[in-house]
Amino acid sequence: MLQAVIVDDEELSINRLKRLLTDHDEIEISRTYLNSKDALQYIEANHVDIVFLDISMPELNGMELSKYLKHHHESIEVVFVTGYDDYAVQAFEINALDYLLKPVTAQRVEVTLNKIRRTISTKVREKTLPAESSELFLKVEMFDGFKVYQSSHQKEWVKMRSPKTEELFAFLLHKRTVSREEIIDTLWKNFEPEKAWKNLNSTLYYIRQAINGCYQGASVIQATRNEIRIDERYLSCDIYEFDRLMKQQSNNRIFEIEQAESAVKLYTGPFLKGKTYEWASSWGARA
Repeated sequence: MLQAVIVDDEELSINRLKRLLTDHDEIEISRTYLNSKDALQYIEANHVDIVFLDISMPELNGMELSKYLKHHHESIEVVFVTGYDDYAVQAFEINALDYLLKPVTAQRVEVTLNKIRRTISTKVREKTLPAESSELFLKVEMFDGFKVYQSSHQKEWVKMRSPKTEELFAFLLHKRTVSREEIIDTLWKNFEPEKAWKNLNSTLYYIRQAINGCYQGASVIQATRNEIRIDERYLSCDIYEFDRLMKQQSNNRIFEIEQAESAVKLYTGPFLKGKTYEWASSWGARA
């Protein structure tokens, strides 16, 4: 989970931005500060990924703090949050990730988070992806159990943190696109709403943490405030290929023996065999 700090001399602005950001599982607000000097003291001693920074502040203003961070903590991304557009050019000259004008809206925060996702995904690939290998995917098998591999190392399983982490990933793969409400109703239906949302966000983070090492892993799961979807471009899955073949076969006027044989080879056993997920209790549950 990305660690964020909010620095603004207006308490109301801090609370508004914090409320908008807590709807998203990628971000954890580590600290909030009303002045830059206290924030800098914390940043120097702790891991921080992103700083949401007001510009007009007493003593050390946001622009000065940003320049310091870019020089001494190059990995930290800076997002300016200000009531003035006068500093936009200057902000991007020092490579700020984004520039938000107050009052900040949920829609505008979503744009910023998309930029953060792309930036983090690029950093992950630059760190782990060999130059000659630009197309590496996850390989997922949902027939005869549930297995997730790095596709370039098919004997190496991707290990999930807990059974619930594994179940959530299986459910997301099964649904492909699903609302957060449906996920909670299915996996955490007996929990208080606040606890359920917290569990969803933390479990989703653990999935991303597990697959981030698989080169394109950071892009497999696309999450917004309302729904989560699987980006099928970044993985291969036996269920998806089986569905594709069966759909092709049903659309053909003539029975294609090769397609049928390919589908039979894919079906190595029952859907999620050995798993006791209620939502996957029968093959017909695949909606």
